[in-house]
Amino acid sequence: MALVCYMVAMRKGCILIFVFFTKIRKKRHVLKPIKEILEKNKVNWIGENKGIWWINIEKLYEFIPNLHRIDWLHGVVNSTVEIEYETRKVFDKEREETLIQLIVTKEEMERSLPKKIFLSHKGVDKPLVRKYSQLLSNLGFEPWLDEDAMVAGVPLERAILQGMKNSCAAIFFVTSNYEDENFLASEVNYAISEKREKKERFSIITLVMRNKTDSTKVTVPDLLKQYVWKEPEDDIMAINEIIRALPIRLINIEWKEI
Repeated sequence: MALVCYMVAMRKGCILIFVFFTKIRKKRHVLKPIKEILEKNKVNWIGENKGIWWINIEKLYEFIPNLHRIDWLHGVVNSTVEIEYETRKVFDKEREETLIQLIVTKEEMERSLPKKIFLSHKGVDKPLVRKYSQLLSNLGFEPWLDEDAMVAGVPLERAILQGMKNSCAAIFFVTSNYEDENFLASEVNYAISEKREKKERFSIITLVMRNKTDSTKVTVPDLLKQYVWKEPEDDIMAINEIIRALPIRLINIEWKEI
């Protein structure tokens, strides 16, 4: 069973096309040999997980260096699988072909992008950050707070890294208690790494939270100073700064379930 593969890049997305030089009617019979060929050749930029085909765009660009690059297309994205049939004339004979198209569109990619909001803070500031977490949840966002998101038995460092990867923003609540060390230092490093990878699809939001009754100096970590940071006067201004800086927004307004 002969198979070829090629890529078509478009402004609104891209299509990865596998072509079998025969007609295969059942979808499962089409996708199985593709998966086997990819695994046999140790192809690491595309794969299937629980029926969903994903494409690692950065690794794809490495594999096909001259492929036209699309600004918004990056990271690991899910694709929609479509199957078409064509009849071609080859050496005066008609040949039926099966085309398996893995389609990635901007709309589909944006739907699959991480949208959680990572809340970085010192443990002693947990009561303060918990209020923000609750408010963000009430507004319809999905905050990532360690005490709620971490699964028992998972190493803290691994959980923090995964939490950051599942997020579209990291909010750093910098108080007089915040110190750029240990796990907090890791959170800063992970956030910067995500910003480099996701670009405009990831925001680093630093809020300097001063206690008006405490004159202790509040210091923004050096690595965060390269990004814009704000010093809100109160909680309402802080939430306003967060919503303005997030790369996502809430659009649909619906009635509550009664």
